[in-house]
Amino acid sequence: MAKVLGRDVKIGFGKETSRGTSVDPSFWLPLISFSYDDKKEEVIKEEAFGVIEDSIGSVVVSKWAEGELRAYLKDKAIGLLLLATLGQFSTENDTPEAGVYTHTFSVGQNHQHPSLTIARKIGTIEQLKFPLAMVNSLEIVGEVGKIVEVGVNFISKVGESASLTPAYSLENDFVSKHITIKFADNLSGLDGASAIEAKRFLLRINKNLEKDDVFGSVEPSDILNKTLSIEAEVELLLQDTTFRDWAVGTSYKAMRIEIENDDVTIGSSTHPKLRIDLARVRPVDYARDFGLEDFVKETLSLKGFYSFDDGKAIEAVLINEQASY
Repeated sequence: MAKVLGRDVKIGFGKETSRGTSVDPSFWLPLISFSYDDKKEEVIKEEAFGVIEDSIGSVVVSKWAEGELRAYLKDKAIGLLLLATLGQFSTENDTPEAGVYTHTFSVGQNHQHPSLTIARKIGTIEQLKFPLAMVNSLEIVGEVGKIVEVGVNFISKVGESASLTPAYSLENDFVSKHITIKFADNLSGLDGASAIEAKRFLLRINKNLEKDDVFGSVEPSDILNKTLSIEAEVELLLQDTTFRDWAVGTSYKAMRIEIENDDVTIGSSTHPKLRIDLARVRPVDYARDFGLEDFVKETLSLKGFYSFDDGKAIEAVLINEQASY
């Protein structure tokens, strides 16, 4: 019998043309960790047959697949994940220069955001495609001295047999020195704002998916995104009371997370970049860590809100050499 390591597992993604109909992957993503498999819900038969045993069996009433992956944030593959998370995008060709593309991702105001197919090959043991894969949550984490990571939780239909030929391509990573965090009174003020001296950030987008289970099948007929919520955390060393005063006050700010790999040039002078703007945020929690032998840290826990003035809550702009998603 063949044995496999976790490193032998290969995972790919493709955007479905027809919702729920599997496609071949357009990206194969190197993994840090992955836990994704079929799930089921069973109902125990509780009828009595004149014996004291509690049941004579059970029936399966629902089947789906669910799980999470973690990977390094890649400058091309992240676009497909952002599209599945936020729902819509546009692309400017040859922008900001020839051979470079600027993709803008925004929230689609509907409950059927684009679906993906997840492909999984486990050595010589198993090859499956999971259609109708929807992003339940996405988080991006950056920390001093580390590579920026992305974590995604998916829900899909169960896996179906497939014939897969994994094909990886090298993409650009991002590390902590590439990260800039800014706050301003509004979105228009972010360009001129100064970066804060942060040590860690986390951005989480929750989609609150719901399986649409109907008569006639144990698999969902669809998987729908409900309300979209945005959370963020920022950690830094305590230097003054600016963030504490904001946390106990009532004001809102705009926030920018910009990740630009200036060690890599695409086109003639452009760098791979991901910029995420939150139009309206406010702290919902504030904490300080007073370890006796450590510098005092402060952590802002933020919630993102929809801004009527800007007509948005979040927007992500990705610059790379990927022509389209």
